[in-house]
Amino acid sequence: MTAWVSLAFFLLGLFLSTLISILLKKDEPLKKKVEAFNFHTIEIDGNDMKQVLDALNEAYQVKDKPIAIICNTVKGKGVSFMENNPKWHNGAISDEEYKIAMKDLGEE
Repeated sequence: MTAWVSLAFFLLGLFLSTLISILLKKDEPLKKKVEAFNFHTIEIDGNDMKQVLDALNEAYQVKDKPIAIICNTVKGKGVSFMENNPKWHNGAISDEEYKIAMKDLGEE
């Protein structure tokens, strides 16, 4: 499988994980459900880039099973007015909000 195909499946998995998390109740164990379909399942903090890279490296080593990476994320992580606010899942920001967000993220 080429790297591009792997990346496409990874991104599809991230999208599906987000969709599934919206559809399922938080207390339902997604990892166990995915493992029941014989997936090699890796669950991580999707806001931690080191964990994302480690999961991709682990997934690359698996050759005998399909792979699912469950990324538990906080939408808007690190931005005071966006964090855990569903309005910002697909909203646009103003120039002033952009400045605030960059300051919150330490990118002044």
